[in-house]
Amino acid sequence: MPPSSVAVAQVLVRVRACGVCSTDLHLAEGELPPRRSRMVPGHEVEGEVVHSVTVPAASGPAPASASHG
Repeated sequence: MPPSSVAVAQVLVRVRACGVCSTDLHLAEGELPPRRSRMVPGHEVEGEVVHSVTVPAASGPAPASASHG
């Protein structure tokens, strides 16, 4: 995925390892029916953030309802 496709307030993570739980193994082995088609097992991910897009800071005058103090 190119970094340009990362939206504001999202991160791009390079996955280094992905763990599977016993439910994932039962699904992969056909012992349990999948809850949806094209299910990808693995939800315990470890990696490094390689790109992020932060929310830009607000500029201009503060709204009238803002409190100062």
